[in-house]
Amino acid sequence: MVRFVIAALVLLPDTSPRDPDLNEPDSNFTFRKLPIHPGLVHEFEGWLSDGGPVTVAVDLSAAFDTNEYLNSVVRRDTAGRVTYEDDDLWFAYRWLGRLTTGVHVVQAWSGSATGTGVFTSLYFVRFEVDRSLEGRRILMRVVGFRSLGDRCSAHIGLDGSVVTAKVIPFSPADAAETIVIDTARR
Repeated sequence: MVRFVIAALVLLPDTSPRDPDLNEPDSNFTFRKLPIHPGLVHEFEGWLSDGGPVTVAVDLSAAFDTNEYLNSVVRRDTAGRVTYEDDDLWFAYRWLGRLTTGVHVVQAWSGSATGTGVFTSLYFVRFEVDRSLEGRRILMRVVGFRSLGDRCSAHIGLDGSVVTAKVIPFSPADAAETIVIDTARR
């Protein structure tokens, strides 16, 4: 049996003039010519039991070249996945693209070296310039999150403002589902 889930994430196109400091992250999902550190995307991962992220924004400017993110091993493979390992945990993401609403879609996987779980999620993020007492900063803000499951296979497509994910669960006893998320509708 195939289930369909339709969700709406209200995000209207950003019509404000873009700050030139946002060109690189908005175009390539990079910061200072490097892939955005997976640890920063991982900051958005909340506990499964909590249903969503507790951290909703990270400061790319402050995190760049810091000790907190310097010691982890970061790799980029030929499929475009950017992975890091920190102690027993690992986290990987692949940037899928930017929608017409200005929202970036990121598929992510997380697990541990000692467990069998590989948890797949979709993150919806935006970049923005913020001003603090210390000056300007570039923020990556999560505007949506969707857990896809453990050890599932997900085929994800982007079209305009719409994300479609066909999720095939690990267990054959569970039903496949198609998730449609329109970031421009309520």
